[in-house]
Amino acid sequence: AESEVTLEKIEQEELIIREKFARMLSRSGIERWCSGEGPVIKAKYPVFRFPVDCGYISQGFGNTIFAAIDNAYKGAIHNGFDVGVKTGTPIYAIGEGTIYARGKTPSGGWGNWVMIKHSPVKIPTGEKNKDGEPIYTERQYYSLSAHMVAETHLKVGERVTPSTVIGFVGGTPYWAPHLHLSLFSSISGWGPDATGGKTNTIGEYPGNVVNPLDFMDIPISTKGTDWDAKYAHF
Repeated sequence: AESEVTLEKIEQEELIIREKFARMLSRSGIERWCSGEGPVIKAKYPVFRFPVDCGYISQGFGNTIFAAIDNAYKGAIHNGFDVGVKTGTPIYAIGEGTIYARGKTPSGGWGNWVMIKHSPVKIPTGEKNKDGEPIYTERQYYSLSAHMVAETHLKVGERVTPSTVIGFVGGTPYWAPHLHLSLFSSISGWGPDATGGKTNTIGEYPGNVVNPLDFMDIPISTKGTDWDAKYAHF
């Protein structure tokens, strides 16, 4: 009986958070546009492409407004960014690589999700060589796309490029329609071998999350959204 009461309380709290999130996605002042219809925000390290061609940044990375609502992420930061866009919008791989893992809601209510292990990319170190040329270092990243309307049609190990559609926007398991994308600089054991080679992997949570918006130009709107004002369109 005590467990049933606790479960009912948690479900009520989740419903409140979902409703607040849905209101944030539709609040006034937001503008939406597709690639080519507005200005492009340039990234510090433009090594990846943006995952969708239309919509708006509905929530950024870090200590966002929504992260503070009713302890939405249990005291943690928002570990990626969200794009408000209609159900069925194609999601593209942000760069070359292979499908690393796929599944349903491993944690945090991600719904249908897919993770890509990207080919190493060159990032400037900020230093220059004796000839005055910038020095680069190679780094490898893993991207996670979540809340897809259905599981990806791609198999673990399959190659992808920035033109590969890896799935379609949804709101699974219980959110308003949007895409969530996280970027990790290490994987900490979470992959296809974490549960004996199964595709629905639930291993150790990926480590070293980074802000994806530092690594890709933004061709859609940020106006009126919950994001760092220094990047917003005015």
